[in-house]
Amino acid sequence: MEEAIRGSRRELTDLKSSEYIQREYTIFELDQLAWIGRRLPVIGVMVGICTLGGLLGTVSGMLVTFTKMASSSYGDPMEKIAAGISEAMITTQAGLLFALPAAFAYAMLVVRVRRVHSLLEQHLSVDLKNLSMKGIGNA
Repeated sequence: MEEAIRGSRRELTDLKSSEYIQREYTIFELDQLAWIGRRLPVIGVMVGICTLGGLLGTVSGMLVTFTKMASSSYGDPMEKIAAGISEAMITTQAGLLFALPAAFAYAMLVVRVRRVHSLLEQHLSVDLKNLSMKGIGNA
């Protein structure tokens, strides 16, 4: 995306209107950054769903474990508890295996979008300053 900004700047160097430059930067921002920005919340929701899915599996696994313990009167109760908890923890592990990388990716994308937005604003400011130094206004 940063390469696209640099490429756009090269094309804008020969322009004669600050309004045109601002419009081109705004169009780029709406086309590229807004597209990504609209999709970032989806990743955030997926992180929450993975975490809650793991928790739900754990709770339901524990309920099944305690139900089996209450219904059977023979055998070692500690063995039943250990087997049930082990089974219930698998969903927690699966939820975290998906949620942690997704949370990391989400954080990295948010930082990247903010950095590109800041870079875009800096380039716009420099281009408008260069344009005004050349004596070309809103022609």
